[in-house]
Amino acid sequence: MSERKTYTCGAYRLELNSAEIDPDNAGSGTPALLHGPHGRTATYWCALSTGECGECGDDIPESVMRWLDRLAPTVDAFLERHGG
Repeated sequence: MSERKTYTCGAYRLELNSAEIDPDNAGSGTPALLHGPHGRTATYWCALSTGECGECGDDIPESVMRWLDRLAPTVDAFLERHGG
C-alpha cells in the first residue's frame, strides 16, 4: 500500500510518494519531489544541495530553503519507513 504526503511553503510544495520507491533499483523514481512556481520541479535532495528548482536553475528563496532543511528528518523517516 503506497503512502503520499504533501507539505507546502508559499508557492512551493513537497510531495513524498512511496509508490515512487523501487528498493530493487535505488535512485530510480522521485519519492521526494519539490514543486515550485511555473511548474518547475526538483528532487528534494537536489533542491536542498543546490538551492535551485527547475531546469533553468531558478533560485529557491532562503525562507523555503530553511523549510526544506527542517523537513530533512521527515523525508528521511518517510524513505526509511518505505524502504527507500
